Amino acid sequence: MRRLLILASASPRRAEIMQAMGLRFATLPQDVAELESGAPPAALTLANARAKAEAAAGSAEAARLAGDPPYGGGFITIGADTVVHKGGEVIGKPADGADAVRILSALSGGVCEVYTGLWLCAGPGGPHAEGCEVSRVRVGRMAPASIEAYVRTGEPFGKSGAFTVFGKGSPFFDEIDGSYTNVMGLPAGMLYRSLASLGYGVEGNWA
Repeated sequence: MRRLLILASASPRRAEIMQAMGLRFATLPQDVAELESGAPPAALTLANARAKAEAAAGSAEAARLAGDPPYGGGFITIGADTVVHKGGEVIGKPADGADAVRILSALSGGVCEVYTGLWLCAGPGGPHAEGCEVSRVRVGRMAPASIEAYVRTGEPFGKSGAFTVFGKGSPFFDEIDGSYTNVMGLPAGMLYRSLASLGYGVEGNWA
């Protein structure tokens, strides 16, 4: 029996990564209360990813999406959560323009870590796979005027650390040590291995 992949996220970057991997999937974003502090970054991202994946797995909509042939009700939900970490601080999404300027000013000229927690559920109450990927990002020196211009584009909003390495912000990031797709919000290698551990072969399901 084939199983439908369900991405429990509204992130266009995560969808693009799954599309680039040749995967067939549906998107089913979940409105869950996300932890923003109070735990180490790996534990925090895993908790948030789990909440999204389990909420999607238990939803009637997931069962409906997978109810028709060729899936016959089988599905795997995928939850992911990404945060930036620097100097002992977990950096989430900016609250407003001033907060985005503050975050980018603090990151300028330094090195930060990007954590993405991944949690997969093979149906409600079924087996799961989990993991957390970490990448180090060296940020170039950003002039105050450049930071303000970048914030005015609107790109930093809704992004952990107020940046994306794919887009207008890409010139400001000098080096990535680790998975590039992890920094984009969905580590492709970890997703591949996690699906395999649940008996889902990516190669046999290429779109």
